[in-house]
Amino acid sequence: MRSYYYLAASLPPLEFPHLPSESFVSLEESLRTNLTQGDQKQVMALRLFADILNIRPLFLAEEIDAKGNLSEKELEEALLHQLFFPSYVFSFLEKYTTLEDKLAHFPELLTQFFVEESEQHEGFLRKFFTFEREWRLVLLALRAKRLQRDVVQELQFEDPLDPFVLQILMQKDAADYEPPKEYQDVKELFLLHLGDPVLQNQALARYRFFKVQEMWEDGAFSLDRILGYLSQVMILEYWNRLDSMRGKMILDTFKTS
Repeated sequence: MRSYYYLAASLPPLEFPHLPSESFVSLEESLRTNLTQGDQKQVMALRLFADILNIRPLFLAEEIDAKGNLSEKELEEALLHQLFFPSYVFSFLEKYTTLEDKLAHFPELLTQFFVEESEQHEGFLRKFFTFEREWRLVLLALRAKRLQRDVVQELQFEDPLDPFVLQILMQKDAADYEPPKEYQDVKELFLLHLGDPVLQNQALARYRFFKVQEMWEDGAFSLDRILGYLSQVMILEYWNRLDSMRGKMILDTFKTS
């Protein structure tokens, strides 16, 4: 695996929850200049999740996330002419013809993303996509139990024979859900911040930020390190959006009190 001594050394240090001096988007030129074409494709794969998430706000005429590979115009063209995205995205859009159905079944597309991308990649990307899928499934199970929802229905888009999904389904009739040992932190954070979804999501963002640091295998100057850094910047930007949202909610409370 190629080493990126200059690029890795030039990345501004990260300290949670502060954003680095360079945003995720501003790092693009440096990546294009220094990474090989093959390694740039892995960066694109990391950003693909943002592109897929952006399909929903595009349909709703809402602002899209700038951390994706595609601008709003490029996203529209890609969907119209079946470009850029993996085939499962277009299969989803063909399967559900109305906007209502697309929105209702959007979790199915996200499930497909995690399954497909985890299988296609190795190293950091496989670990990261697997982790992102699994902690979300744990959170889904915890929320379903808390709100007394049917766990089977909540997992309707998942493969029931998948080992991680199966361990959730085996507890469908239990009063509480007990996640695997490696995801006990998710349950603790969920319970600690019940009643405050913004604070809960911030706590989970912090948890994800430090988990990413455990995923680097090939040293401080490897591509895994670059990908890990980018994913951490994405998490920091998400945390700071939540912080702004929380600040606005507090300010609005003062205005109306």
